[in-house]
Amino acid sequence: MFEGFGRRLTAVEEAALRCLCAVDAASAISWGVPHDDEEIVARGRATLARLMESDLV
Repeated sequence: MFEGFGRRLTAVEEAALRCLCAVDAASAISWGVPHDDEEIVARGRATLARLMESDLV
């Protein structure tokens, strides 16, 4: 549960957060591959895997 604002996120905010996580992960992968940054690529892939394994997508 995210409580960064002292309250639970609304359904719309939760959906936006999921989308932003996916976009950030894809961006990390697309930048990391041509720059041979395996750590960034691994982090992006791990984020996508967590999103797919959970009901967050």
